[in-house]
Amino acid sequence: MNDRLFVITGGPGSGKTTLLSALARHGLATMPEAGRAIIQDQTRIGGTGWHGQDRQLFAELMLGWEVRSWHEAQGTDGPVVFDRGIPDVIGYLQLYVGEAPTHVHAAAELYRYRTTVFLAPPWPEIFGQDAQRGQDFHEAFATADAMEQAYAMAGYDLLPLPLTTVEARVDLVLQVLDQFVCSGRFTQIQLVNRIPVAERIRDRDKQDAQVFWPVVLHQVSQTRGDFQGLSRLGQEDTTRDLDR
Repeated sequence: MNDRLFVITGGPGSGKTTLLSALARHGLATMPEAGRAIIQDQTRIGGTGWHGQDRQLFAELMLGWEVRSWHEAQGTDGPVVFDRGIPDVIGYLQLYVGEAPTHVHAAAELYRYRTTVFLAPPWPEIFGQDAQRGQDFHEAFATADAMEQAYAMAGYDLLPLPLTTVEARVDLVLQVLDQFVCSGRFTQIQLVNRIPVAERIRDRDKQDAQVFWPVVLHQVSQTRGDFQGLSRLGQEDTTRDLDR
């Protein structure tokens, strides 16, 4: 049942992997990010299938990884949380190579996830670079924009994560999973006033760019009020224990 497969997407350095690790500590089944592991393996063996060399090959390797992860999740019980999914490959190709090939779109249509996808927005205060993450913040911002568009075009609704502590993000995800999976109440979330990521920044050329996110309104059939305030969860404490 694909309704129990949840995806966290976004740009690099937005706290996705840290959140996934925290969810795993709570006992949730998780699937790791393809890109980082592939870059590590390709550089170790002297391969060219990584972001710094053959990006088309890199995308194909990520696609194979994501399809395998999807199949692996079919053999588990309960919810599974993915660090990126197949539409991320489409977003990557559209950003760096051009239009994604037909077979990549076919994979995104065939191997589906829960229609509500968590989006980790760009967050300059926690952004950092390392051996596998060479992008600067503006490139990370463009990546988040591309992923948002790819998932929207693939028929998914994006639920932005608050810019707050790891614990508060975990609480939000667990509440959503509890509503969707554990309680058995499969309701619909309607996201309104969604503004494209590209319009949520005052000036792309400023290093201290401020990201603006709309208020996410939740309308839940038969469970009115269950999601009240989820998008604001922990917003009052964004200066402590930042998700690094």
